Amino acid sequence: MKKLKFIIPGFLILAVIGGIVINLLLHVTVSADNIVVKDIKVSDGVLSLTGDFSDSALDYKGFNIRFEGDKLYIMIKGSLLSFGQKDSSFQFTLDSKEHGKITEVFLQDSSHTRKIWPAA
Repeated sequence: MKKLKFIIPGFLILAVIGGIVINLLLHVTVSADNIVVKDIKVSDGVLSLTGDFSDSALDYKGFNIRFEGDKLYIMIKGSLLSFGQKDSSFQFTLDSKEHGKITEVFLQDSSHTRKIWPAA
């Protein structure tokens, strides 16, 4: 019975740590340096972005956005683990009419920001 007191908490701790590691591997913010923007169009409050990862080990999983005034910041999500066929290319369209006019678009990761529109 005393051993059971140590086994159950130990198992729970391992399960929590394993869940955190799997979550980190499944959804990571891709470095802005590893994103190749193939095409970006901004017009009438609609943004269209097409791109690819320079690191073929990553699989596209989605994106997060943040507005600061008329500037749009995009965080691209990728995964190191993939179930099924991997696809490192991505394309999405964003209707930003509710946020107003977009004057600049940036890719952002945890450590830096890269301007992608308009071209510098």
